Amino acid sequence: MYLGILLTSPWQHRQLWSGEGASAEFAQRIMDPAFHLELAQLCDRAGLDFLYLPDRSATFGSPFDPSAVESMFEPVTAMAYLAAGTRRIGLVPTVSTTWSEPYTVARELLSLDHLSAGRVGWNAKASYADPELPNFAHRGDFSPVEARERYMEFVPLVQKLWRSWDRDAVLADPAAGLWTRPDSVHPVCHRGPHFEVEGPLNIAPSPQYHPLTVMAGRSDGFLRLAARDADVVFTSVASVEEATEVNSTLRGHLADHHRSAGAVRLMPGLTVGTSPHPGNSFHLSGRPADIAGQMAEIVEESGVDGFIVLPTLVPDDIRFFATEVVPELRATGVVPEVPLDADGGVRPGTLRTNLGL
Repeated sequence: MYLGILLTSPWQHRQLWSGEGASAEFAQRIMDPAFHLELAQLCDRAGLDFLYLPDRSATFGSPFDPSAVESMFEPVTAMAYLAAGTRRIGLVPTVSTTWSEPYTVARELLSLDHLSAGRVGWNAKASYADPELPNFAHRGDFSPVEARERYMEFVPLVQKLWRSWDRDAVLADPAAGLWTRPDSVHPVCHRGPHFEVEGPLNIAPSPQYHPLTVMAGRSDGFLRLAARDADVVFTSVASVEEATEVNSTLRGHLADHHRSAGAVRLMPGLTVGTSPHPGNSFHLSGRPADIAGQMAEIVEESGVDGFIVLPTLVPDDIRFFATEVVPELRATGVVPEVPLDADGGVRPGTLRTNLGL
């Protein structure tokens, strides 16, 4: 079983940061880098596979509402900070395909992949107009159809840029005067309806070759696209029956793209504890051992590969899951022991290795 976790709670920003049951830490430390690093290190030591940071280029509600926590870190920058203080856990920032350029995204994320020793994934997100569009008014009108078409071209183009260098391109041979192997770096020569990119990328492959691609959605059209481009699929389902259906559909589409059934990790959202998630996701409550048992049953019955935990309350839900639920999962054998170095520290590893890809 593979495990990811959001390092923040969008719902807490809007309405759950104050009142009964809310932790004062969220409101008081939301912009404290050390707060986020403490939680990241806790998840790293617990053996979770990756941290996931959502994003939007706008506030959640009115920016002038004094009762809302309208402040958040930009995900790529935040993950660069967390990379320096963690060893194994993967880092998955969200970057929109609507407001960005493929070459810039490919370069930024591959740079972060190097800086983290190969632990980066990219949550590729298509943004749909309001409330973000007013912050990019120079783009003019931007329909959901155009955003989707741009997304469909953007993601594989970034992947082409990452692969414009062969995996073993770097030779670094002073005697021969060759830093790269001959014919190991290739142009991209992309000409599409939204982008023209010559390539190649100006950065060599990372320890895991390049970042993984994470995509979020559920519709059949989305699953067809994810079967072509994704390494990890984050989906919203609330029952074993729904999870089984999505799993079967995704695996069928993988075959259409000549990819093996194990080429993609399917990971639905999950909330734990007393506060259900406002969205459509699994919600499990009870003793940690009961939650772990239910998680194992869902994986066994539906064929999904694991879960992305969606904390409703930060830091409470993150600490509860990492310190109480994960040890119960490990005791049942569905989550492996945390690999340790000789000095007792968490052994470094790439995200691709963490997820068995």
